[in-house]
Amino acid sequence: MGRLPFEGTVSSTANDNAGAIALAGVQDNQSLAYIFAVDPLLGGSSTQNNGTLIPRSDNAIFDYFFADFLAGSMINEVNGGSHNQAGHIAEYNYGHNNNLNSSGALQGGSADNSITITSNSLDFTNWVIGTTVFGLEKAYSTGNVSSSLSSSLTLMAISNVNPVPVPPAFLFMGSGLIGLLATRLTKSKKA
Repeated sequence: MGRLPFEGTVSSTANDNAGAIALAGVQDNQSLAYIFAVDPLLGGSSTQNNGTLIPRSDNAIFDYFFADFLAGSMINEVNGGSHNQAGHIAEYNYGHNNNLNSSGALQGGSADNSITITSNSLDFTNWVIGTTVFGLEKAYSTGNVSSSLSSSLTLMAISNVNPVPVPPAFLFMGSGLIGLLATRLTKSKKA
């Protein structure tokens, strides 16, 4: 699994119908940073408010993979949001490659506060450090009224967050040392 930090600036706060941008004090050209965890080997999914997991299945257009938004939200839902029914999405956990136009995207957050990072010219498998992407964050208030801010972002790093496995040779050597120590302690007690 990789950890992907994105940094950039807010390019537009023009839509603030829900008042989320004003509440957060976000302004055009303000710095921002988002962090996603991504595993292209795992399947993507969404989870509804009632706990139902909805797997994202690959099809002729999209190849899906796991993505999880970790941090960096600039705005939040207002007055409890608008998507609170059982079938609404509580958490997006997917990214995709578009096979028709070689684009890629990461989708995180919830139906009431979503974060989408997109490249219109590169599928996700070709994103490298320095890739320029576009961000869109949306937050909702009651009555399905939304605020959204867009951003220009740069992928700053790709770091592996998987635990490093212990090689079997070290385990074998460690068990051998424990055996030697146990034998030595047994002999010293007999003497």
